[in-house]
Amino acid sequence: MTRFSRLFAVAAMLAMIGSVAYAQSPTPNIALSAVASHSGGGSPVYNYGPDEYNDGVIANQNSLPWGWTSGGSTTGTNNWIMYEWPTPQTFGEVALYHAEINRRYLTGGTIQYWNAATNAWVDHYTWLNPGPYTNWLTILQFPPATSTRMRITRWVMAPVGQTTNPNFREIEVRNICNDPPTDITMNVPAIVNQPGDINITYQLDRPFGDTTVSVTFNWLTPQGQLVLSQSQTFAFVAPTTNGSITVPSTSLPPGFYNLQALWMVRDECDALGEVEKNIVVMVLAPGQVACEVWPGDVNEDLIVNYGDKKGLNNYIHDANLRASWLQGPARYRVDAGDDPLTFIRWEAQPAVPWQTPEGCHMDTDGNGMVNNFDNIAIRVNWMRTHGVTKQINELQVSEFDISQNFPNPFNPSTSIKFSVPEVSHVTITVLDVLGREVTTLKDGTIEAGVHTVQFNAENLESGMYFAVANMQGVKSGLSYTETIRMTLSK
Repeated sequence: MTRFSRLFAVAAMLAMIGSVAYAQSPTPNIALSAVASHSGGGSPVYNYGPDEYNDGVIANQNSLPWGWTSGGSTTGTNNWIMYEWPTPQTFGEVALYHAEINRRYLTGGTIQYWNAATNAWVDHYTWLNPGPYTNWLTILQFPPATSTRMRITRWVMAPVGQTTNPNFREIEVRNICNDPPTDITMNVPAIVNQPGDINITYQLDRPFGDTTVSVTFNWLTPQGQLVLSQSQTFAFVAPTTNGSITVPSTSLPPGFYNLQALWMVRDECDALGEVEKNIVVMVLAPGQVACEVWPGDVNEDLIVNYGDKKGLNNYIHDANLRASWLQGPARYRVDAGDDPLTFIRWEAQPAVPWQTPEGCHMDTDGNGMVNNFDNIAIRVNWMRTHGVTKQINELQVSEFDISQNFPNPFNPSTSIKFSVPEVSHVTITVLDVLGREVTTLKDGTIEAGVHTVQFNAENLESGMYFAVANMQGVKSGLSYTETIRMTLSK
């Protein structure tokens, strides 16, 4: 959107210097008032005053002053109409509304601005419309210019025009807007287990401009069906205003949702405009744990290789006797409409669990079906690795490590992957923010490789928790200690 000023002018320009003709008013019973200043030999331009022609825009506090002057020769070739501002303005668009009554259409001309340094007019933009000559509105867009004066000259009239000069109903000069827009930050948990609530928090930032803000939250299925809608209206107090809204997860059936937030806030033109934010949220049934899919790593060994090709083929073969294994919940990503490859992009992608634990990983392209087309993601992401471990000969873990829990934030459960390069004694303990032990997730000797433990916080309060891992190799005696932070959001 642009900040603009509506400058109303009716021009009656005659071929003879000094003669005056009044253009017909497009709206009956509206008085005309002459511009006070006038220069040149052409006809004066008449304007609708803001009180006489009130369309709700001219009274806007950001509107430029109104009032045009005209002048030029008697031939029309060098006639001009000019507007002058008290201070320099930056403009990049002009809209010409012609009075259709006399059909005096302006189909070409030149936009000029005044160069104060050289004390001369500068040709800035020239246009020519070859027809048809039936459009009463002409919008001219050009590179921004900054000056205290702007004028239109050397115009070309359509053949249907009755005179050599146009008849304007309205001229609109639009500014280039430089005000800071409202910055919107939203925080929404990516994964929520029923029956927990979904807490949406937001922050609005703008250095000035107290105003009223409204927002509508629409919960849409991947197919675009509206399931739930909530609205809020509140006062924005510069420079920062925070707020929140709570949605019971039980009001949404389990699955993926596109949370569409429609904000009505001040834009860079200091005008109210709509800003849309979209966030993907997954609602899970009680006790369900989301799958973490790395497209192509179907056997979850942190690398895409021949083992994944074999694993996918074996799964499809075994599913011939269990057809339900081949179908499950599809993944959803908000950019799917713009990026057809988003579902095989090499990054962790949450998915709703399938009937089989492996199903969500076998569905590498996220379409809810397992078939030979899932080999495409394996080929695209061939030999890529993820997580915190490195591979030796594609099979062996080379170092101790623990990865960030997934999902995070979580409610009520989350998964923690860790790896050991040899037979090791491992303890993983969860502490609260006061350092008190909450639970022990692992305490024992395990084989070399990648392992996973689950942390269920169903009976704990929301907040920050810490998983402390201590590992020691039985043969080498090497030890490893690491702590990760986890956020429980109910």
